[in-house]
Amino acid sequence: MLIKYMRWPYQLITTLVIELSTDILATLKKSLER
Repeated sequence: MLIKYMRWPYQLITTLVIELSTDILATLKKSLER
């Protein structure tokens, strides 16, 4: 049970990091295109 609890927040953090990185990459692409 403890492992399940430890695992869940990591999944959430990973998802947030992926979303943030894609946003940052999109912003960088836009700034480079200008």
